[in-house]
Amino acid sequence: AEVVDATYVASVWASRQFEAALFQFCGLLRGTPPMVIFLTWFSALSFLGYGISCVFTKHMHLEFERFRLVRFRVIVGVTQIAGAVGLLLGLYYPLIGILSAGGLALQMLLGVGVRIAIRDSFLLALPATFYFLLNTYLFIELQRA
Repeated sequence: AEVVDATYVASVWASRQFEAALFQFCGLLRGTPPMVIFLTWFSALSFLGYGISCVFTKHMHLEFERFRLVRFRVIVGVTQIAGAVGLLLGLYYPLIGILSAGGLALQMLLGVGVRIAIRDSFLLALPATFYFLLNTYLFIELQRA
Protein backbone atom coordinates (compact mmCIF):
# COMPACT_ATOMS: atom_id res chain seq x y z
CA ALA A 1 0.00 0.00 0.00
CA GLU A 2 1.13 3.47 -0.84
CA VAL A 3 1.68 5.97 1.97
CA VAL A 4 -0.06 9.27 1.33
CA ASP A 5 1.60 12.40 2.63
CA ALA A 6 -1.06 14.29 4.64
CA THR A 7 0.56 17.68 4.04
CA TYR A 8 0.51 17.11 0.29
CA VAL A 9 -3.16 16.14 0.37
CA ALA A 10 -3.99 19.18 2.52
CA SER A 11 -2.09 21.56 0.22
CA VAL A 12 -3.80 20.16 -2.89
CA TRP A 13 -7.19 20.47 -1.21
CA ALA A 14 -6.43 24.05 -0.06
CA SER A 15 -5.23 25.11 -3.53
CA ARG A 16 -8.37 23.67 -5.13
CA GLN A 17 -10.55 25.48 -2.59
CA PHE A 18 -8.67 28.72 -3.28
CA GLU A 19 -9.01 28.24 -7.04
CA ALA A 20 -12.74 27.56 -6.73
CA ALA A 21 -13.22 30.64 -4.51
CA LEU A 22 -11.21 32.79 -6.95
CA PHE A 23 -13.21 31.53 -9.94
CA GLN A 24 -16.45 32.14 -8.08
CA PHE A 25 -15.33 35.66 -7.09
CA CYS A 26 -14.38 36.42 -10.69
CA GLY A 27 -17.80 35.26 -11.87
CA LEU A 28 -16.45 32.36 -13.92
CA LEU A 29 -18.54 29.74 -12.12
CA ARG A 30 -21.69 31.81 -12.66
CA GLY A 31 -21.02 31.79 -16.39
CA THR A 32 -19.97 35.42 -16.69
CA PRO A 33 -18.16 35.77 -20.02
CA PRO A 34 -14.42 36.44 -19.63
CA MET A 35 -14.67 39.67 -21.66
CA VAL A 36 -17.31 41.03 -19.25
CA ILE A 37 -15.03 40.13 -16.34
CA PHE A 38 -12.09 41.88 -18.03
CA LEU A 39 -14.15 45.01 -18.80
CA THR A 40 -15.50 45.03 -15.25
CA TRP A 41 -11.95 45.03 -13.85
CA PHE A 42 -10.88 47.66 -16.39
CA SER A 43 -13.75 49.96 -15.48
CA ALA A 44 -13.32 49.39 -11.74
CA LEU A 45 -9.60 50.16 -11.78
CA SER A 46 -10.20 53.24 -13.95
CA PHE A 47 -12.84 54.61 -11.60
CA LEU A 48 -10.78 53.76 -8.55
CA GLY A 49 -7.90 55.83 -9.93
CA TYR A 50 -10.10 58.69 -11.08
CA GLY A 51 -12.06 58.73 -7.83
CA ILE A 52 -8.91 58.88 -5.72
CA SER A 53 -7.61 61.63 -7.99
CA CYS A 54 -10.87 63.61 -7.58
CA VAL A 55 -10.59 63.51 -3.82
CA PHE A 56 -6.88 64.19 -3.39
CA THR A 57 -5.27 66.05 -6.31
CA LYS A 58 -4.95 69.74 -7.08
CA HIS A 59 -5.35 69.00 -10.80
CA MET A 60 -8.86 67.65 -10.28
CA HIS A 61 -9.71 70.57 -8.02
CA LEU A 62 -8.82 72.87 -10.93
CA GLU A 63 -10.82 70.72 -13.38
CA PHE A 64 -13.90 70.92 -11.18
CA GLU A 65 -13.48 74.69 -10.99
CA ARG A 66 -13.46 74.69 -14.80
CA PHE A 67 -16.62 72.55 -14.75
CA ARG A 68 -18.11 75.03 -12.23
CA LEU A 69 -18.83 72.06 -9.96
CA VAL A 70 -16.09 72.37 -7.33
CA ARG A 71 -18.55 71.78 -4.48
CA PHE A 72 -19.31 68.30 -5.91
CA ARG A 73 -15.68 67.19 -6.42
CA VAL A 74 -15.34 65.08 -3.28
CA ILE A 75 -18.77 63.44 -3.59
CA VAL A 76 -18.03 62.59 -7.23
CA GLY A 77 -14.72 61.03 -6.20
CA VAL A 78 -16.22 59.07 -3.32
CA THR A 79 -19.10 57.76 -5.45
CA GLN A 80 -16.63 56.70 -8.15
CA ILE A 81 -14.56 54.81 -5.58
CA ALA A 82 -17.74 53.19 -4.24
CA GLY A 83 -18.82 52.33 -7.79
CA ALA A 84 -15.44 50.74 -8.51
CA VAL A 85 -15.62 48.61 -5.37
CA GLY A 86 -19.23 47.75 -6.22
CA LEU A 87 -18.25 46.58 -9.71
CA LEU A 88 -15.71 44.18 -8.23
CA LEU A 89 -18.10 42.97 -5.54
CA GLY A 90 -20.62 42.49 -8.33
CA LEU A 91 -18.56 39.65 -9.70
CA TYR A 92 -19.56 37.78 -6.55
CA TYR A 93 -22.85 39.54 -5.70
CA PRO A 94 -24.47 40.27 -9.08
CA LEU A 95 -27.03 42.85 -7.92
CA ILE A 96 -24.28 45.07 -6.47
CA GLY A 97 -22.42 44.98 -9.80
CA ILE A 98 -25.54 45.79 -11.78
CA LEU A 99 -26.38 48.76 -9.55
CA SER A 100 -22.78 49.99 -9.61
CA ALA A 101 -22.52 49.78 -13.40
CA GLY A 102 -25.84 51.61 -13.74
CA GLY A 103 -24.78 54.31 -11.28
CA LEU A 104 -21.44 54.84 -12.99
CA ALA A 105 -23.14 54.95 -16.41
CA LEU A 106 -25.53 57.61 -15.13
CA GLN A 107 -22.67 59.58 -13.62
CA MET A 108 -20.79 59.47 -16.93
CA LEU A 109 -23.91 60.54 -18.84
CA LEU A 110 -24.06 63.58 -16.56
CA GLY A 111 -20.33 64.05 -17.21
CA VAL A 112 -20.98 64.14 -20.95
CA GLY A 113 -23.70 66.71 -20.30
CA VAL A 114 -21.29 68.87 -18.30
CA ARG A 115 -18.71 68.66 -21.10
CA ILE A 116 -21.35 69.79 -23.60
CA ALA A 117 -22.58 72.59 -21.30
CA ILE A 118 -19.08 74.06 -20.89
CA ARG A 119 -18.45 73.62 -24.62
CA ASP A 120 -15.53 71.22 -24.32
CA SER A 121 -14.17 69.75 -27.52
CA PHE A 122 -15.20 66.31 -28.71
CA LEU A 123 -11.79 64.98 -27.68
CA LEU A 124 -12.20 66.22 -24.11
CA ALA A 125 -15.69 64.69 -23.92
CA LEU A 126 -14.53 61.36 -25.35
CA PRO A 127 -13.43 59.70 -22.06
CA ALA A 128 -16.78 60.41 -20.36
CA THR A 129 -18.59 59.14 -23.46
CA PHE A 130 -16.46 55.98 -23.54
CA TYR A 131 -17.06 55.21 -19.86
CA PHE A 132 -20.78 55.93 -20.25
CA LEU A 133 -20.98 53.37 -23.08
CA LEU A 134 -18.75 50.87 -21.24
CA ASN A 135 -20.77 50.95 -18.03
CA THR A 136 -24.06 50.87 -19.91
CA TYR A 137 -22.78 47.72 -21.63
CA LEU A 138 -21.75 46.24 -18.27
CA PHE A 139 -25.13 47.17 -16.77
CA ILE A 140 -26.85 45.15 -19.53
CA GLU A 141 -24.40 42.24 -19.62
CA LEU A 142 -24.23 41.76 -15.84
CA GLN A 143 -28.00 41.28 -15.84
CA ARG A 144 -27.61 38.44 -18.34
CA ALA A 145 -24.85 36.63 -16.44
